[in-house]
Amino acid sequence: MPDLIPTLTSLIANSWWKAFFSLLIPLGQFIWTRYGKEGSDFRKRQLRLKISDLGAQREALNKYADVPNADQALADLNAEMEACMAQLVSVVHRARTDKRDSGRGAPRSGRSLIARWFLVYTPVGPSAWILHSLFYINVLFVLLGLMGVLSTTSEGDTGYGLLGLSIFLIPAFVIRWLARKLDHPHTVAPI
Repeated sequence: MPDLIPTLTSLIANSWWKAFFSLLIPLGQFIWTRYGKEGSDFRKRQLRLKISDLGAQREALNKYADVPNADQALADLNAEMEACMAQLVSVVHRARTDKRDSGRGAPRSGRSLIARWFLVYTPVGPSAWILHSLFYINVLFVLLGLMGVLSTTSEGDTGYGLLGLSIFLIPAFVIRWLARKLDHPHTVAPI
């Protein structure tokens, strides 16, 4: 039992980065679901459902118009419905102005976030093809290097290996940004 504490402390001291990387997948899943729920389309759907529900409640409350406090409940229901409609108008207006300000009238050809982020589409033009190829070569180097660094047995060199791999990530982000900038044939004129 006395050997357990030094073993645990050495395990934590030497393997903290493994625990950190194992938390990246759940963190990514959490951010992905949070991002999907924060979008304006989700908010519009939620507000429309709430307005529909409030409308059904208002119709049901009209049946009880002769109840003493029904007019106050109906006024509260109408005020809440108006507030929801004002929020819906605000969300729709904000979504339209954001699209106008960004120079796009619609998302680029309906591509998903993964397709845009990892450049999973057919590039248009020779410069776009070159940038796509450079991006994938760079990503291949990073993935193979990551596998090599994580498979090493000497724990002391892992940090240096990850630092060296991070140098390849910077050009990958720049190449990806340039490739997305060149993806102009799929844009729609502003409204």
